[in-house]
Amino acid sequence: MKKAPYLQFARQADRWVSIRDVSSGLACDCRCPACGGRLLAKKGRRQQHHFAHYRGIDCAGALETALHQLAKDAIVEKKGLLVPPTVVYRSSVWRAAHWQVFREAQAEAPYGGLLLDVLLQTGATLLAVEIKVSHATDLQKQYRLVRQGMPAVEIDVRRIYQELLANDQAADLEALRNAILQHAACRTWLFNPWQHRYEYRLAKTATERQVIISQQGHYPHYHVYRCPLRQRFVRSGFREGQSYARVFQDCMPCPHCREIVYQKEWVGFQQISTFPQVVRCGAAVPAPE
Repeated sequence: MKKAPYLQFARQADRWVSIRDVSSGLACDCRCPACGGRLLAKKGRRQQHHFAHYRGIDCAGALETALHQLAKDAIVEKKGLLVPPTVVYRSSVWRAAHWQVFREAQAEAPYGGLLLDVLLQTGATLLAVEIKVSHATDLQKQYRLVRQGMPAVEIDVRRIYQELLANDQAADLEALRNAILQHAACRTWLFNPWQHRYEYRLAKTATERQVIISQQGHYPHYHVYRCPLRQRFVRSGFREGQSYARVFQDCMPCPHCREIVYQKEWVGFQQISTFPQVVRCGAAVPAPE
């Protein structure tokens, strides 16, 4: 994370305050969100206004902890957030980003042996929210979320704060809260059960096309026959030749391509992918209601 020079918001009793909103010195009556130590509000003419630890006590994790806690508090207070778009079939957006409100919200919520940053709930509808500041959600936790079928969103608060810093808005507490709740580009699905089920159906309905390997000059060429996209081009007169597609040039970026299966070979004690064997291709399956 790009390190901010100063801490610009802190805890005052049971609420968050910005350096803009408090009196100078110890009169601010603020505490460090990380260590709980007393803070001074330094609001001079030469330096940027900021909080500093009383008597110079250093606290390296103050900003990181503050961002993490503030994000959790903002979501719990609103009991909702902007949910990222559901993207299926590579880049097709089935459901756009939208604001979703829940009846209950709990920070540091235990669930299935995991400790979730925030758990939002309305009846049987659940949503886990993970806050990314210095580290993304670890792979083991993501794996357990998938195994339990828990919908989970990760919000990149680090990126949000960097953007506010770049625009000299880091001390604007309201702008930071709003961005945490609504900044569409700074959130992504860790796991979406609906997307998982739909893409599984797509994979099951795909047609397997055998990869043909031919040698042209010194280089091998990989292609498949009966490509539906190429067949349309041939019939329309835009292209000449057979209805085949080149695996790497045509199939990989094609929206009809579900998966490319590679041959595996042992090298030492591990298997590596060598060359493509099958392209799984098919038209889109109608999405469930």
